[in-house]
Amino acid sequence: PANTNVGYACMNLAITYALEGKMAKAEALFRQDLAIRQQVYGEKHPLTAYCYDNLGQLYQMQSELAKASQHYERSLEISKAAYGEAHPFVAQTYGNLAKLALSQKDSAGAEDYYHKALRVLGIYDGQVWTEPSAVKDGPKALRMIQELFQLQGQRPKRSKEAWGTLKFADQLVDYFR
Repeated sequence: PANTNVGYACMNLAITYALEGKMAKAEALFRQDLAIRQQVYGEKHPLTAYCYDNLGQLYQMQSELAKASQHYERSLEISKAAYGEAHPFVAQTYGNLAKLALSQKDSAGAEDYYHKALRVLGIYDGQVWTEPSAVKDGPKALRMIQELFQLQGQRPKRSKEAWGTLKFADQLVDYFR
């Protein structure tokens, strides 16, 4: 029988190997962790989604972008089914998909994913920024707002939307001080 403690150990060791650049060892351990989670919890469990997300990040680090996308999308599908749309892990996965889109030179796709992530975090409804007190995860929100602003700032002229992004980030920093 599978043991979840072994799964956690595989994940932690895989992260260490990935940071050391030993990607084949990292991948084998991430896959072992995934197999354990699938056996113990099933394919549609949030902890299984985390395993897919970890593999997506590993593949993205190796520039295996199609595999990364496939794993992020599977993670997102499981997470949305398990948690609903409004969960910080769903936002994180949208953020990962945004970074993946950027690595594929798809700035419009990246911006769309960042907006989805910010909607999940309760910050932005596509038109209006919310009050800082309504933000679900301040540090994660600030990181995504910074990434979105950098993306918007790559345009020849900073858009009105980019300046709105920056203004909201300032308000959020002030609120969390």
